[in-house]
Amino acid sequence: MDDQEIEIPVPWGLIAAKAWGDKSSTKMLMVHGMLDNLESFNQLVPLLPQSFYYVAVDLPGHGKSSHFPKCSIVKYWDYIVAIRLVIRFLGDAPIILLGHSFGGSLVTFYTQLYPKEVSKLILIDTVYLYSNWEVDLCKSYMIQYIKEACDVLMKKPKLRKFEYHEGLSHYVSRRILGSITPTAALHLYKRTIVDAGDGKYQKGSDSRIKCSPYVIMDAITAERIMKKYSVVCPTLRIVAKNSDMEPAIKKLMDTFTTLTKNCVTVHVDGNHHVHINSPETVAPIINNFLKVKCLL
Repeated sequence: MDDQEIEIPVPWGLIAAKAWGDKSSTKMLMVHGMLDNLESFNQLVPLLPQSFYYVAVDLPGHGKSSHFPKCSIVKYWDYIVAIRLVIRFLGDAPIILLGHSFGGSLVTFYTQLYPKEVSKLILIDTVYLYSNWEVDLCKSYMIQYIKEACDVLMKKPKLRKFEYHEGLSHYVSRRILGSITPTAALHLYKRTIVDAGDGKYQKGSDSRIKCSPYVIMDAITAERIMKKYSVVCPTLRIVAKNSDMEPAIKKLMDTFTTLTKNCVTVHVDGNHHVHINSPETVAPIINNFLKVKCLL
């Protein structure tokens, strides 16, 4: 399938996206994880059925998308609003949503908010609302978070210039979860940097995303939200056997699986970025799931 770069207008600039397939076909929106970009899906999409219209986006502050306005720290709900604007732009609900890691958290919560707009949900090694904290640690956590937020907001970003290969090496070593192959890293990296001239480059990502944009709550509250606003559409959860995800997060996602009646969980060999490193591993699973017909 041929791909096409598209730009989705938003009040603060644009959301960059890449599309594959016929625009009149059933749409699938694909959302990447934190510090990744839409290139996460570049090797996966060609292995999926050609009967869908695939749209992968760069989340704001990632890839080629505009940064959120500079007046405050970036919050979880800002990304939900961004996804809402993208889906409005695409039109023709219901839509299939696919997300990896943080992107999976976003599309899951979006599905809970707008269940009639989502026909199927696909989650690749996904987190929910981050819940790995205790009440006793609440104060110390929030003080640390506020300090980091103030530092990011008040500190003028250092737009350091670097050689292409120097930046690539640093990019790979700074991954949050799991590892990615050199080939996969190269594709992601190319979309992360901007040309600064004279053979030098600069980071294009928003420095504010260093502060966790997750909604922080305890597991009990998260479970109550899962029960109250359960996902009703057919859901596929792909879990990487060698993921470095924290046990508390895995446990909460297992609870999500239990509470979601139409959820199928498949464990696959690979790490957190299995869809990037080994797209041929996850593609057949997704393809089989897409073949199943369902009604809202």
